[in-house]
Amino acid sequence: MKKIFYISIVLACFLSWKMNRLTAEQPGDEPQMAEQPVNLQQETINRLNWVETYHGVSTQIMFDFSNPIYFEKKIIKENFQLRLIFPGMQLEQFSVKQVIAKLSELKKYGIIKNVTVAEKNKKFPKVVLYIDFEKTKQTKDKNDLNGNTYVCKPNRLLIKWYKMEAPNRLIIDIFTQEDLDKLKNKNESILFAKNDLIKSDITPNNSKSRRIVLDPGHGGKDYGAKGNGLIEKTIALDIAKRTKNMLEENRFNVLLTRTQDCDLSLVERSTLAEQLKADLFVSIHVNSTKSASTNHNGIETFYLQNSDLVSPTRHGGFLFINLKKDPSLITLIDEYIQANTQLSQTLAKSIQSSLIKFLKSQKFDINDRGVKADKFRVLLRSPIPAALVEVGFITNKNDASQLSDKEYRNKIAYGIFQGITQFIQRQ
Repeated sequence: MKKIFYISIVLACFLSWKMNRLTAEQPGDEPQMAEQPVNLQQETINRLNWVETYHGVSTQIMFDFSNPIYFEKKIIKENFQLRLIFPGMQLEQFSVKQVIAKLSELKKYGIIKNVTVAEKNKKFPKVVLYIDFEKTKQTKDKNDLNGNTYVCKPNRLLIKWYKMEAPNRLIIDIFTQEDLDKLKNKNESILFAKNDLIKSDITPNNSKSRRIVLDPGHGGKDYGAKGNGLIEKTIALDIAKRTKNMLEENRFNVLLTRTQDCDLSLVERSTLAEQLKADLFVSIHVNSTKSASTNHNGIETFYLQNSDLVSPTRHGGFLFINLKKDPSLITLIDEYIQANTQLSQTLAKSIQSSLIKFLKSQKFDINDRGVKADKFRVLLRSPIPAALVEVGFITNKNDASQLSDKEYRNKIAYGIFQGITQFIQRQ
């Protein structure tokens, strides 16, 4: 007993000495972490940078955060409600007005009924986003040939969620039964295009039906990259216009997302391609590097990286509201994403190889940086084959010197033109 008592006294003395040392203020010492009580109310766990919405193949909501995302999700079936819970966040970190305004824009499609945001703070702060869906939707009666009669049908929803890292994004795709039916038709048309063994030639008769959207990167207040006296938005627009002229000479139907120096959001660019029922989408950019080295040079072409988009994975999954959990529906969505990605990869390869081959035939020493998968926002929303080409490094003196020459830009445009036409021929 004496031994135990003695050990207890020693331990108590040691702890008392340790606490005094931690709390004592010594002249010239740096403040100790133990002196600063942790205030979870003041700490920023995460911050919402922006939110965007898009209505196309699905109704999509995209959140972009400052840090990797941790969130919880819950379906309240009786309320037709999706709850997204973000632990550690507070209202001022969630851009509440922006979120409500953006998501409220989706009410016109008859899917979302109401959006509210609240902060819960029993033990630790958390933000809860409530998305209430419409239980029914008015659609045109197929039996009415005049199209004047509407019928009320129950909404059946499949919600696909996935989160990305670097960039830190949470993407919610909402599919109605009508969306899923359209997706099935799209998959069949993609499958037909891939398996069509009849070689097609581009003639004045069939090329006219091909709709191509060219997207000159940046514009308006968004200058893009700058370097060696050049501005990306100007170079991109010039090359896009030259490519457009070449395609139109071959009777293609070509549209530019912008024809002048104007502001255009990434959502507007993607929406335009969807509304015009384009067959493919090509975004034109000029590369740059923030590195002190200016040796980065050459041409590269990108397509959408879909590793995070195909589910189920640890990054994503599916939720069902008033819809039977049917594995074939999950397969349907994943097949569409994979098929579209494969076509986008083929388009990117065609543009890259045509560009490099043509420029080298013109005696230009070009660095072929290859074809790569990435998560560019402008590609993420595209429901059609899409590629993004970086035509050189504006921060490299040799690349910039070439891009400043209009004849060289004409050759770049011709290489892109050849890549597009060869891609279409193979389809």
